[in-house]
Amino acid sequence: MPSPRKSDGGGTNVRVVTRVRPLSSAEKKRGCSPAIGTLDTGGKNGPDFLEIGPEKRRFELDAVLPSQSTQAEVYERSGASRAVKQDLIKGFNTTILAYGQTGSGKTFTMGTATSQGNEDNEGVIPRAVNDVFNIAKKPSITTKVEVSYMEIYNEEIRDLLSDDETDANGRSGELRVQEFPDGTMGVANLTSRVVKNSAEVGYWMEEASKKRAVASTAMNAVSSRSHAVCTLSITITPSTLISNRDDDSSESGDESTTASENKSIASDNKSTISNGTASSREKISAKLTLVDLAGSEKIKRTGATGSRMQEGININKGLFVLGQVIAALSEKSSKNIKKYIPYRESKLTRLLQDSLGGNARTIMIACVSPADDNIEESTNTLRYAERARSIQNDAKRNVIAMAMSPAEAAALRKENQKLRFELKQALAEKNNEAKKFACSLSSLRSLSVSDTTDQNPICNGEINGISVKNQKEDIVLRLHEKCLVQESKLKKLEGELQNSRDQVSSVSKEAERWRLKLQNACSFIEVRTQTNVY
Repeated sequence: MPSPRKSDGGGTNVRVVTRVRPLSSAEKKRGCSPAIGTLDTGGKNGPDFLEIGPEKRRFELDAVLPSQSTQAEVYERSGASRAVKQDLIKGFNTTILAYGQTGSGKTFTMGTATSQGNEDNEGVIPRAVNDVFNIAKKPSITTKVEVSYMEIYNEEIRDLLSDDETDANGRSGELRVQEFPDGTMGVANLTSRVVKNSAEVGYWMEEASKKRAVASTAMNAVSSRSHAVCTLSITITPSTLISNRDDDSSESGDESTTASENKSIASDNKSTISNGTASSREKISAKLTLVDLAGSEKIKRTGATGSRMQEGININKGLFVLGQVIAALSEKSSKNIKKYIPYRESKLTRLLQDSLGGNARTIMIACVSPADDNIEESTNTLRYAERARSIQNDAKRNVIAMAMSPAEAAALRKENQKLRFELKQALAEKNNEAKKFACSLSSLRSLSVSDTTDQNPICNGEINGISVKNQKEDIVLRLHEKCLVQESKLKKLEGELQNSRDQVSSVSKEAERWRLKLQNACSFIEVRTQTNVY
């Protein structure tokens, strides 16, 4: 499974793959021949190469998916599978978008059109949805999934899941692209549906597909006339203590992969470790954005007139700005210079600001036609795709620290009380030893005043348990030894006392840190509620 390419700046590069569709029946009737050839691949993790046209122009991409590739192979080799199973569940925002000319197979690849019950024809979106809900079945987590679906038609945003036809037609004026308080881009007042399984997502996608703008042109019988964006907002909350110990038994194949995914969730979400278990205090909130772009088209070739022609003009406008954004980001990343990025020139690029150069891990699937009469369009698509490979994103995990449970708070208070009691005991023992040591010193001083051993009343007795002989030197040596022992004990007690104080201070700081995290989390939730993010 391919991993994201790391950039020199510490982020990850946009992963770009190309899918070459088979020749269509219309192209075969026109006598077209394939003009794209795949060269030797770079192995399992790429890069791959392809050549196009009589000049054999070569392009380097992360993966090249030839015309015989199945939908399952596209999902795996494009990196979409890894993005959902590993990146998304760790809290990384993930974007998968399809780009290319009209009729190049974008909608089929993404799966925004119905597959008519044929699982083999399911595209990226239904496969990603299935993976999301397979993750949601894990007993160690509680998952909430919300879906939203919109299109950008003639530079207007249309809510495809709204019950209000006014909103669906984009005339309400309330649907606008904006930056939310958490720094992410989104559409205000967009309908969001809570879904519990993949079947519910499929239902809402079917409903949305009925509203999406499509039309027939000379190049595509079912041409998408808008850019479609499907977003799955996922919140993962730990429901139980996650074991930090490795499983005693491990199996190969799919089961071992599932085990590693479970451990991945545990290792990325744990915050405190006690007695071999990790108690998670992190709630993950991430977005999976799936984009089916309308295809670029030439008015002369599509034969569009009237409203169809105006649709094509607006489609090309959005894609032109997207090309400018890709070019500017590519130059900024490759030359490491400051560069103005024209995100605001269109609603499409404004909406994709996080996905291109922002807080997301992004996969671009460039769809091309192999026909020789589409060489110019395919070459332009591949040129933009190759540039996009150098774009650097700065994806960060989206986690919210959870407050301590009542049981954890009670355990912390109990530990604090125990440390205070131990500290009090240590102070009492120190005082007793100090008094005993002072008494020994006083006895030694009184002994040194005596001129003869016969006049000393303690010569044949004991001083604090020390047997005193008749010789004065022997008495001094024994008392000196006792003093050294007492001094050693005193230093040890002082060290234990300092450790106890440090422990109490550490516990107090930890309690204060969690109190601040709870306060910040409550403030953040209040802000999100007021701004109606979803």
